Order: sequence, then structure tokens, then C-alpha cells
Amino acid sequence: LAGGLGLAAIGPALLARIPDAARKEVEKAVEEGGLGGVGPTRQTRAAAAAAAAAAVAAAAAAASSTGDVDMADVATAVAPAPLPPPAPVVDAFALAPPTDLAPALGKAFHTGMASAKWSDRRAALQKLVATASAPRLVPGCPSLADGVRELRKVLATDSNAACVAEAAAAVGALGAGLRRDFAGPARVLVPALLDKLKDKNTGVALASAAAAKALLIHCVPLGEAADEVAAVVAHKNPASRAAALRLVAGVAEETPAAVLSKAAFPALLPAAAKAAADAVPD
Repeated sequence: LAGGLGLAAIGPALLARIPDAARKEVEKAVEEGGLGGVGPTRQTRAAAAAAAAAAVAAAAAAASSTGDVDMADVATAVAPAPLPPPAPVVDAFALAPPTDLAPALGKAFHTGMASAKWSDRRAALQKLVATASAPRLVPGCPSLADGVRELRKVLATDSNAACVAEAAAAVGALGAGLRRDFAGPARVLVPALLDKLKDKNTGVALASAAAAKALLIHCVPLGEAADEVAAVVAHKNPASRAAALRLVAGVAEETPAAVLSKAAFPALLPAAAKAAADAVPD
């Protein structure tokens, strides 16, 4: 602290409260080591550019004194330092303890979903989302099938946009938390979510796109839903086309190349190529 902030900065707060002997040792260590200051551990872009410019100037000055310019020496002088290796990506699913989903799909959930009040339905869905958003869920929940039926019903028939958006969020959370254990329901739910990409309500469209992305990354390979996605890419609704293309791009970016199924290409590439000439900029 003294080396970084300066002895005067921490003296009143810290040094005055420690014994004389210890204070003298700190003062001696600071005096011997110098106060200095805490600097960045790596160069900023501006600092790196300035260093490169200085290296070029130094190389040019050295060359002018001899009349001989060696471009290899200049290139070596201005070569940027190698970037550090990227930090490993830690998947919370692999580390988190599984959360039991059964309490969130109990009697209270079904009672709320059966209510005629949209606020009751939304509250029940929000509680499900809160539980299902855990990084990992316990597979084999006996009431999951009934819960999925309720979610499909909301996506298909509920007239309240807030409830539909919450249902989509719940589907996405279940897919991310159960992964391949949610593959069966995911195959049924992906078409329902794709259909909501054209919804006029922005919240519904965005929530549906996020949920579909979660299912296509974690539960169902893109190749298995390629025909359904390609149909939306070719949809007459411009918003649906743009949303479907963004969905494909997002899934492809976050899916390892070894996992990304080649079965998706024959259906998706022609539709994507046709969309590239679309009159709608998006």
C-alpha cells in the first residue's frame, strides 16, 4: 500500500495505529524499496502505439547515422509483444450443484397457471424462471412434462405478452439447466418459439429468440431443426427473417465446430444466401 499510494496517504489511517517498532520497519522498507506507484501490468493500446512509434524513430535514427536501413531490424523493433493466452472458459453447468426443479412445478404453479388473471399466471411463471435459472437442474423431474404442456399452452394461446415472454424465458432456462435431458421437450418447443419471432411485441420476440438459441445450443443440434429455421429465414415477414438469421449466427458462434452438425448446411445456406439479396437492410 505504501509503495503504491505513498506513505503520506496511508500514514494517518494505518501507520499511526501500529506499534513503533513495526512502524519503523515499514518506513525503512518503503525508503529502501522506493514509493513508486502502481502501474498497469500490460500496455494500453495508446501506450503500445507510442512505443512502436518510438521504436520506428529509433531505428530510423540509427539507420541515418550509417546510411544503411535494414528492414528486418525495423520489423523486429516494432513487432508487438505476443498476446497472453486466452483465459479458459469455465462452464458453470459443470461446477454447480444441481437444483431441484420439483418445488417450482408443484400445485402452486398449476393453480397460478389456471387463473384467469394474467398477473397470477405471470407470477407463477416468474417463480419457475427464478428456479430454472440455476446453472444446473436435477434431471428426471416427474412434473416436468405437465409443466412443459403449460408452457406450450401459453406460447400458443395466451393473449398477454408479459406471460408469453415469461413462458419463453422459462423454456430457455430449462434448456440451459437440463441440457440434453431436455432434448425431447426442446424438439417440440423450438417450432413454437420460432413462430414467435414475428410477434409484434418486442419483448416476446426477443425472449423467444433467446430461448430458441438456448435450446439449439444445449439441447437439440441445429441440424435437427434446420428445416424449421430455414422456413423462418424465408418467411415473408422481414422481422422474422432478420431474427432467424441472427439466431443462426448466434448458435453457430457459440457451438463448437466439432458439434455443429453439417446437416444444417443444405437447408440453411441457400436460405441465407437468398436473404443476402433481401431488399430489407436488416
